[in-house]
Amino acid sequence: MINSTTQANVRSGPKSLAGLLGHAGSMLMALPVTLVPAAASASVSITLPSGAIPLGFQHDGGATGGTNPTFDMGTAASSAIFINEGVADAAGFVGVNGTGANVALTTATTIYAGVGASAATGGSITGMFLYVMTDDTIGLNE
Repeated sequence: MINSTTQANVRSGPKSLAGLLGHAGSMLMALPVTLVPAAASASVSITLPSGAIPLGFQHDGGATGGTNPTFDMGTAASSAIFINEGVADAAGFVGVNGTGANVALTTATTIYAGVGASAATGGSITGMFLYVMTDDTIGLNE
């Protein structure tokens, strides 16, 4: 298997064939994240690039204990700007539902995560934080 790392926009499809094949789209990006849903908001050591549009968090539901435990994901300035009260003890996808929904980041932004309004008593949540990059060229580059 080949690993590739880039900080450029990634898309597929030549503009000369857009009428036949359709426009190319931006690729989905995924960053591994582990958080402790019983702890106060703290950095998860992941920084999203400027231009990222956060989509959500696919996770394993690893929180234990508590009554309907939840988690928040956001920034140092706003702990729930991305995800507010995500379900912590059931595996699945939690879409961005905070005030940062559908907004491209204007600077590189470190993700913070931690306990929501209803604390878990233990466990950790592991998953992938999903985002796309702003691409105003509509895939027209060859």
